[in-house]
Amino acid sequence: MVPRHGREPGQTHAYDLDQILQILDLLPLLAKSLVATAAFAGLRQGELRGLEWNDYKGSEFIINRSIWMSVVNLPKTRASRDFVPVIPALAEILDEYRRSMGNPEAGVIFHSGNGLPISVNRVARRLIRPALKSIHLPWYGWHAFRRGLASNLYAMGAQDKVVKRILRHSKPHVTKERYIKVLIAPYWKRWRRCRRGSKN
Repeated sequence: MVPRHGREPGQTHAYDLDQILQILDLLPLLAKSLVATAAFAGLRQGELRGLEWNDYKGSEFIINRSIWMSVVNLPKTRASRDFVPVIPALAEILDEYRRSMGNPEAGVIFHSGNGLPISVNRVARRLIRPALKSIHLPWYGWHAFRRGLASNLYAMGAQDKVVKRILRHSKPHVTKERYIKVLIAPYWKRWRRCRRGSKN
């Protein structure tokens, strides 16, 4: 039953590929690496904070943990504890970021110099939101990158089950009903150009 005073869920948003690439062009390397990982691998906030260099295999991530505040947990569901593909464009950004950090072999990937997991919301507040404001693009939160990945893949013709697998949802209707948005901008042409460029 629906609670008497219950409210309908608010509208959710997804960043399309043109918007993501525009955002990445504006950000310093740490914030750029965070956004690229959220947008191209679809990781949740806690998974971004829990990601370690041992989990990064060049062409994939192994999602082993999620960190909320200072508490280390397993990922959200059993389906979430899985491999996630890393596309060449993301690998290039992460490898540049790794070199800038002195080529670490272990430890959390995203930190601000003290080795502790970074506050992704602080990065958003200090770096990402001002960058978005400069191009008159609203900040819809970290999950808009995850929805964007689902929507971008679907717009390129990926089947529902493929999108579900990459986002690591346990139930397919969650992917289709809550994550896939109809994107209007013809961003997929730019995506194809990026893919062709990465193969050359």
